[in-house]
Amino acid sequence: MQRKLWLKYALLAALVLSAPIAAYASSRSDASITMKAKTALYLAEDVKGTAINVDTINGCVTLYGTVHDEKEKARAAEEVHKIEGVSEVRNLLHVAPPATNATVMNRSDDSIKVDVEKHLKADRSLDDSSISVKSVDKGVVSLTGKASSLDDNERALYCALSQPGVVRVSSKIDVSDTLPDEDFRTEEAAKPATGQRTVGGVASDLWITSATKMKLAADSRTPATEINVDSRDGVVTLFGMVPTQKSKSAAAEIAKGVAGVKRVENQIEVVSAAKQDMVQARDEEIQAGVKKALLDRGEQENAGIGVEVKNGVVRLTGTVPTWQRNLSAVYVARSVTGVRSVRNEMKVVIQNAAKS
Repeated sequence: MQRKLWLKYALLAALVLSAPIAAYASSRSDASITMKAKTALYLAEDVKGTAINVDTINGCVTLYGTVHDEKEKARAAEEVHKIEGVSEVRNLLHVAPPATNATVMNRSDDSIKVDVEKHLKADRSLDDSSISVKSVDKGVVSLTGKASSLDDNERALYCALSQPGVVRVSSKIDVSDTLPDEDFRTEEAAKPATGQRTVGGVASDLWITSATKMKLAADSRTPATEINVDSRDGVVTLFGMVPTQKSKSAAAEIAKGVAGVKRVENQIEVVSAAKQDMVQARDEEIQAGVKKALLDRGEQENAGIGVEVKNGVVRLTGTVPTWQRNLSAVYVARSVTGVRSVRNEMKVVIQNAAKS
């Protein structure tokens, strides 16, 4: 009897101790959620995913762009809601019916196949993947092969969908469920060793996005957690809502200063809050809030992050195991009420390769 009781408590203890680890393992980084959201929108039959900008901050996915009707707008949000790790979907999509004189380009399936294959081959960022066109049937392109990362998979789908005459894309691509961690290396850390992944000498879009977000979080002029960033071929689109024109202009200035940025599309909306809830929380309260937020979001797993606060400016020290976690911890801290900016002094100590 005592042996059975002992086994029962031992099993219960094991379940309790494993719960936080299991919870963290099932969580996803913001960047991987964004990639999976884009992929889902590209593959949805009744959504034009290439017209939608996507960004994720602390599990909240923001959709921005133009769709044809309310049904497409609702479907886009529905697809994103299904993704593991999504806590909320902020749907900022605008509805604009297509022009009555809009024409659809009709091309032969053979021409479309040749065109898509040519563009996939020309995209040097896909060199470490092996993705090809399996078939084309009435404008529906079927892709196959293996993608070395979520980023490569998303890029291949976008490449195919962007070609004239393509109606839809289906995919049998075998995808590695990771993102290159070097694409989250800070700009300062990347400069000496050119650590960010490059395509023909140009910084990758994922690196540009993460570098821009890191700089926004460090600047007290911008409410970073209200500003979304999406990059494509070096063109950065900023969207979201800020309270002043000064914040909007500052965000564009910051983005333009990031290496590899060719152009900035500043689509941020200025929305003055009816009530400025600017409660000046004491530094001690902010510190407690940041520590709790880091713990609740699992950022302290396999990490040792120190938190100091002075006049609303948070200083993060200690170590994290990946560059993705480095960026994530900064944004978790920046989202806490009362935080004016974040000074990131954390060190990245690579341990075992982890899922994104």
